Parts: sequence; C-alpha cells; structure tokens
Amino acid sequence: MAKFLYENIVEILLERFPEFSRSEHYDKQDHDLPYAVWSGFGTFIANHIHSVPEHQLESDTLVVKLFEFANELMSDGDDDVQTIVVIELFEMFYVDRIMLTLARHKIRSEHISWLERQGEWLKAGDKN
Repeated sequence: MAKFLYENIVEILLERFPEFSRSEHYDKQDHDLPYAVWSGFGTFIANHIHSVPEHQLESDTLVVKLFEFANELMSDGDDDVQTIVVIELFEMFYVDRIMLTLARHKIRSEHISWLERQGEWLKAGDKN
C-alpha cells in the first residue's frame, strides 16, 4: 500500500514545506484544489531555483529537500500522487534548462523516465 495518498497530498506538502505556505504562491482558498496548490508550489520552487547561484544549486537546502521529497513521493505515492508530481513539477522542470539539468541529476534513476516522458509529451505538442 502507498505511504502517500492523494487525499492528503496538500497537507503533506504544507507540512514538508512550511516556507511555501507562508509565500505569496500559496492561496489558502485553493486548499481543497490539490492541482492549484501544487501549481503554486511549482512556481514557488522555480522562483527559488532561479534565485540561487547555479554553482550552489546542488547543495541548496530547499533544492535538496525538494528532490528528496519528489523522489519519496514517486517511490511511495499512490498513482494520483505520482501524477501530480509529474504534472506540476516534472513538466515544469522540463521547460527550463537550469531546472532540467538539476532534475536530471537529482531525480533517482528509477523515476527519470517520468521526467523524460514529460519532455516527449511537450515536444509532441509542438508538432501540432
């Protein structure tokens, strides 16, 4: 059985990242809309990553915590938890060179195919 369930994914996120809950990217009114909350989290993370000098990204505390969390959710989350991580984080990583490079180093090898599938999906959209 999965350790992380979709029904609790917002609470888990806010517990693990209290700094996000205090940011302008978290809207309490969206609390019952997991994808809206996770979209805000993605923006919060992207802004943070772009505020850190590139040579410090691999060791930045929040970045390390983010990828540990993402890997944990991909390993121990139910299907819906994995889906929200892929859509709201992995897809965002794929559209930015700095975040993609970082993600390719920090996402565990058993989960990297999910990241690369997002890239394939995004490229397929360009062909229309």
